[in-house]
Amino acid sequence: MKKTLIRGAIKEHAHNMHEFLVCLSGGLLIEDSLATYTLKQGSAIFIPCNMVHKITIFDGESACSEVLLACIKPATLDLMRSPCNNDFIEKLKQETTLSHSNNDQGDNLERCIQEVDALSMSPSLLNQSFAENCFIKMLLLHMERLHQDTALSKISFDHIDHITAWVRRHYVEDINLDDLSKRFSVSRSQLTRKFKQKYGFSLIEFVLQLRFDDAAKQLAFSKKDITRIALDIGFNNLSHFHRQFKKRFGMTPLSFRNMTAQSS
Repeated sequence: MKKTLIRGAIKEHAHNMHEFLVCLSGGLLIEDSLATYTLKQGSAIFIPCNMVHKITIFDGESACSEVLLACIKPATLDLMRSPCNNDFIEKLKQETTLSHSNNDQGDNLERCIQEVDALSMSPSLLNQSFAENCFIKMLLLHMERLHQDTALSKISFDHIDHITAWVRRHYVEDINLDDLSKRFSVSRSQLTRKFKQKYGFSLIEFVLQLRFDDAAKQLAFSKKDITRIALDIGFNNLSHFHRQFKKRFGMTPLSFRNMTAQSS
């Protein structure tokens, strides 16, 4: 287990080990085949082995993010099993799980990280054993956070329709999954899964789709400055807007405007 800086995007990949990350500063977006997960300071994520995923720096955050990273061999995780924690560890192995800081109530996981930091500095085998036990405790505290998350009300497809209608009206605003889950009193994990189950793509992808559809219309039918368009549809990072636009349309916003002008 070590602290490391993530300075840029990490392409789609998978490991033969489980990954456990706790975001210490900055922010990250981690995307797997089921959902996109937003990590902010204090958030933790467990990614099972062989789960294909990619990582990007969260838009609007600093140029790098510091994380506490642990890579765990499947056999090692199995050795951590006990009759009491067996069900929890089995659940961790099944799917990516994200939990959030409970600082308002005093967050035990973050205190546990401080304990591991102190114990890891000691060469004593006894303290190393304490550090290993602290790590198991961190995984269980991660599961405790998840339990608190799923204790929120379950979400129906009708609820998804209501949320979708709200997003259509507010897509130019600063929208993230944490705020949406609080606004509509639903579990963040249930929201991401149910939305993708209904539409086949993530809620964040839906927001981007609405923004770029709007951008394309404004580029084609107005003379508004490209920078102004980007800001008006919710992008504060102009380079991110240009990269994402080119990724979707195969050309820059200026080239798109010129092309539509020639065809009209």
